[in-house]
Amino acid sequence: MGDIEKLEKPLLIVANHTSNWDSPIIGTAMISCKLSPVYFITKDSLMTAPVLGGFLRLFGAFRAHKGEGMETSLIEPKEILENGYCVIFFPQGGRLAEFKTQEGRPGAAVLALQGGYPILPVAICGMTSVNFKDFFLRKNKVKVVIGQPFFLKNRLADDFFDLKIATKIIMGEIEALLTQKYVKRPKDSVFWLGQPRTRRRAGAILKS
Repeated sequence: MGDIEKLEKPLLIVANHTSNWDSPIIGTAMISCKLSPVYFITKDSLMTAPVLGGFLRLFGAFRAHKGEGMETSLIEPKEILENGYCVIFFPQGGRLAEFKTQEGRPGAAVLALQGGYPILPVAICGMTSVNFKDFFLRKNKVKVVIGQPFFLKNRLADDFFDLKIATKIIMGEIEALLTQKYVKRPKDSVFWLGQPRTRRRAGAILKS
């Protein structure tokens, strides 16, 4: 893609999920894309905690509503998108060190097809080997690769929306960014967080 500053809200941001840091890392990258604030799903146990839940809401978190059915779990992100904001989805579900395209969940596909929202694929590289101490001491590099936004309905037959196929397409877009993580990306589509204190790439700077 070209200039990420031309991205417009609302967007469904989809990414791989390897750590608890993934949502704030993507949120930091989206500030430079002028897409903030972004909202993200968080475990019910964290959101219902008296103090922590309120703190997380300040940063854009909302409940997963696990076990209550897809219709209930998608109410809040649907409202956020309808209000013109961006939502982060991790279609693989829980945190996994290895990304597998065949294990995607259909929530993002449902919202994209029902609301006609564009999808922005993102890949986070370098988080599987990071621990809290090394991250704060800036001993690791984390790379965020932003892909090309697309409309899911344009990838499917007009008269046949298969959620399994739609979800696989989304997962494939993320996987493509992960498998190309060492390939030079277009201008303004790559962000680095980590050592040294600031890193410049494609005209964008993020402080770790």
